[in-house]
Amino acid sequence: MFENRWNRTLLQERFVKNIKHHFKQEGEAWLERLPEISHQCEQTWQVEMMKPYELSINYVAPAVGKDGRKLVVKLSVPGEEFTCELEALRQLESPAMVRLIAFDENLGALLLERMEPGGTLAEVEEEDKACRIAADVFEQLTREPLGETTLPTTEDRTASLAKIVSYYPAGCGPISRSTLLEAQQTFNRLHRTRKKQWLLHGDFHHYNILQDGEEKWKAIDPKGLIGEREYDLIQFLLNKLPEEDPVSVIDKRIQIFSEFLKLDKQRFVLWGFCHSVLATCWTVEGNGNYNRPFYRAIAAFQQIHQKYYHHEVHEAEIR
Repeated sequence: MFENRWNRTLLQERFVKNIKHHFKQEGEAWLERLPEISHQCEQTWQVEMMKPYELSINYVAPAVGKDGRKLVVKLSVPGEEFTCELEALRQLESPAMVRLIAFDENLGALLLERMEPGGTLAEVEEEDKACRIAADVFEQLTREPLGETTLPTTEDRTASLAKIVSYYPAGCGPISRSTLLEAQQTFNRLHRTRKKQWLLHGDFHHYNILQDGEEKWKAIDPKGLIGEREYDLIQFLLNKLPEEDPVSVIDKRIQIFSEFLKLDKQRFVLWGFCHSVLATCWTVEGNGNYNRPFYRAIAAFQQIHQKYYHHEVHEAEIR
């Protein structure tokens, strides 16, 4: 019965392709071990796993405990990404974060609460309402780092862009060299003038915010990141954008978040420009494909900055 269930799982070709592309031979070996890992989790945690959700780069399936409790089992390739997620889940524990019930670091396994109805914030069509819900969840999540941490920082994002600039001297995909250099320079200025550092979710967007009950919403899938709060909301700004006029949507979201969360609006816009350049570069493929909404957001942030801060940006002006 278990093997039959796993065979059906393998039909999710995108999942298999993603694992092999991202983790190479280690990923292939992990896929071979998945039936055994799943069975071990079922035995250890006394749960029965069901047909998985639509998979991307982790094996995630609803489960039911022997006591009838509704749960979720999440299996990942053990390594740095899993370790960071585990640390983020533990440090960001709050009423606005999915609850971690048990884990096995060696197996790369998490046992989590299951939220119902479980719809994502992407299903909320009213833009203002979605932003207010996200802001409320975000406000409950972010906190000061608790002592030493191995979580990545926004400086690591800057280093990632520096490697791209070095590797693609003529530009990366649709992004020109001049835009890459501008983003790199802005990243550096923002870090030199940064203020308070926060423990952040690291991948905060519509699809990682789920409904739990009638009015309650919680975040899932934290990656963990250390940086300014404004940076952590950029990925939300880049999601669910219309093909026509993304500028007005991004601008409205910035206004709502800045007012609700008392953010530095100028730094918010500048972080947005930097991250949209980096996020687009991450999606560039050898065949020329790339994420077009992310790419269009680059110009959108530039236009928004021009609208509110038309003067030339000097380091002293990035407060």
